[in-house]
Amino acid sequence: MEIAKSGLKFEKLIAIEGIGWSIQNFKEKLNDSVYMEKLLKTIKITESNDDLIAMSPHTMAVARKE
Repeated sequence: MEIAKSGLKFEKLIAIEGIGWSIQNFKEKLNDSVYMEKLLKTIKITESNDDLIAMSPHTMAVARKE
């Protein structure tokens, strides 16, 4: 893995868009505070879930210097 070869210690993989990219009419929903609160809670729960990360078109590896 590139991270190990660079001398870093892998910590976790995070979904960048998560399930958010699939929401239709997102601009309209931005003004709905109840909807946005639920969406943000869902994103926080799912962004690091190993079973759901693949739903995101982009991911980010988190690593630290040992």
